[in-house]
Amino acid sequence: MVINTHRVLSTIIYDKTYENLNFRLEFNYFLWGNIKPDVIPNLVIKSHYKAESLDLVINEILKLSKTPDVFQNLKAYYAFSEKIGVICHFLSDFFCMPHNKQWFLNSSKMLSHLKYENKLNKMAQNTQSLPELSLASVDKMESETLKSYIETNIEEYSLKEDYRNDMIYASNICAKIIEAVVLSINKEHSNKIMQIA
Repeated sequence: MVINTHRVLSTIIYDKTYENLNFRLEFNYFLWGNIKPDVIPNLVIKSHYKAESLDLVINEILKLSKTPDVFQNLKAYYAFSEKIGVICHFLSDFFCMPHNKQWFLNSSKMLSHLKYENKLNKMAQNTQSLPELSLASVDKMESETLKSYIETNIEEYSLKEDYRNDMIYASNICAKIIEAVVLSINKEHSNKIMQIA
């Protein structure tokens, strides 16, 4: 996905998170996290394809689920919003057809990849909200559970190749992962969820 598509998705995911959890991420940090992997060199060079980066994403999700201070001070809250944005960037790419089909930018599929993402971006620019999918919640904050959860949803997503389908699944999977992380922190730390609005 191109940066502008990630920008549109970040707003939709932000809204879904608030609707589902009554918890607001810090929007500007979350937005920055969503575009950062396409801008900051050490993240740009990381693979944005599931086969190479799923374990990295899962490790970051697990780390974030163990950060209780996110509910206790602004600095941690801002850092959390940015880091969960970075996770959403990678997850969104996993639910983008050229990434899902492994159309690498240094291959014969490069032109097809770029054309697809440009068309997806044109569609995204007119999108303000996306339907809620009835995805199951994440059962446990464990590596294998998260891996199975993401892969199962990718399999279901893969049944329909469509620009809008990319956006719907990306926004819904990100909202579900954020929900799982926030609820895990909240559960482990005596329901100290802080509303910073």
